[in-house]
Amino acid sequence: MRTKNIAKKDIESKGDDVLTHAKDSEEGGHLLGRKSMLVGMLTSGFVVATVAHPSSSMAAGTIKPAPVAATSPTYISVRSYGAVGDGVTLDQAAINAAITANPGRDIHLTAGSLGTVVYQIDANYAGGKGIRLNQPGTQLVLDPGVTIRVNPNALGRYAAITVTAADCSVSGGAIVGDLGSHTGTTGEWGHGIDIQDAAHRCKVQGVHISKCWGDGIIICDTASSYTTGAKPADVSIIDVVSDGNRRQGMSIITALRPRVIGGTFMNTGGTDPQAGIDIEPNPGGLQDVIDFSVIGAVMQGNAGRGLTVHAQGRTARGTVQGVRSIGNTYEGFSTESTAEVEFVGCTANGNKNYGFTVQTATSARNVFTGCTAEANTQLGFCLPTWAEAIGCNARNNGWAGFYLSGSGTATSCTATGNNTASTYYGQFAIEDGTAARMVGCLSSVGTNAAQPTKGFEVKSGSTGSRIISCDTIGTFTGGSFVDGGTVTSAFPIPGAPKPTGVPVTVAAVHAALCSLGAICA
Repeated sequence: MRTKNIAKKDIESKGDDVLTHAKDSEEGGHLLGRKSMLVGMLTSGFVVATVAHPSSSMAAGTIKPAPVAATSPTYISVRSYGAVGDGVTLDQAAINAAITANPGRDIHLTAGSLGTVVYQIDANYAGGKGIRLNQPGTQLVLDPGVTIRVNPNALGRYAAITVTAADCSVSGGAIVGDLGSHTGTTGEWGHGIDIQDAAHRCKVQGVHISKCWGDGIIICDTASSYTTGAKPADVSIIDVVSDGNRRQGMSIITALRPRVIGGTFMNTGGTDPQAGIDIEPNPGGLQDVIDFSVIGAVMQGNAGRGLTVHAQGRTARGTVQGVRSIGNTYEGFSTESTAEVEFVGCTANGNKNYGFTVQTATSARNVFTGCTAEANTQLGFCLPTWAEAIGCNARNNGWAGFYLSGSGTATSCTATGNNTASTYYGQFAIEDGTAARMVGCLSSVGTNAAQPTKGFEVKSGSTGSRIISCDTIGTFTGGSFVDGGTVTSAFPIPGAPKPTGVPVTVAAVHAALCSLGAICA
């Protein structure tokens, strides 16, 4: 009885050669030799369990585990092309040689027997260095315990990894820049991962990026995109941690349908804008960010804003859903210029300026639905013309919970226990309004020691404000409703006693009709 031939190479103790998947034997035959059985076990379900929980012999480098969920039938190790991974030798040339020789394959930066390895690289992009994903479909896999570290330099611009081809990915491991050892003082473009014009469907997943001279990740800030409008489509950034980079956690300059799912963008600081995520086309060119989505991510402890969308006269349109912005130095969330964003179920907590703000000069619609601003130092929500809050909550913020100007709108919103630092504004405030509107909103005193003094307030200089079906809970010492504007409509007046009416009886109805001459008998 015959068995199928099994394509394989010898398995050596260092575990850095190519492994190929064994094929099953034909029905009725299991006449495998000892060596064939070993390869079969490595490529069967047993190897998955072994990779997840390596034995002591594997940890010691006796056998190289096969890759988990490999998309290619082969496992390419950069060590087979001369990469050393000793934290001293510059390995970018060997890594690039592995990529060039194996287009569209899985390229592994292996941890070897030590379990932790540092691949040192020269990241001089202009000098043709750094790691280059320039072969379509290449998957760069950083095995557990692997770090790519940028060699100290004085460059104003560099990239540890540059992606220029379609359908590439980077997954796992860590990328560490040279922020603590950078020898220059100029420039702000030293990035961890640079995703360029033609890198369609690029995916970055589960990577920890830190200490870059510029951004952890940047999506397409190229001269060609500025002049031609070329942009990568369907880039995905999934469960990435971008921590302690100098300029941004991530910048999106131009892209079509980029997605950010999960992850944390934190502790950015060193040179402006210093945001967690900054979506910002350059002015004057042809760059746009179209139909972006940011879902379930966290922005925390950044020296600038948590998440900012500044369109600069171009298109920056998308959705931000379930994102938390915590303890940032400026606003938790901000939009500006021609930015057009829908925020759904987002939370701004403990930011040192506003929770949510639409900058005054913004000229596109921005909507906040079901969002919460809590314990921010100043305003909870800042809503000028083009801005609308629906079903949102503001609690325990230092100034007003909801601040409206121009024709800003708040619908079915609740403010509780705000004005902890200043009672200059009411919990709901309209200033410099031109037909600002509050509908179905509720202002509650709350239980803080420092309580809001005014439930709803229209400041002088506002005209045509409308406050409809709004109400208060608790006693506001300065008044439930304070109107300093002109041509204000308030119906009913918030906090005013509600009319009890006259009981309706048959006799009363008859009398009313009789008085009108309708009937009288």
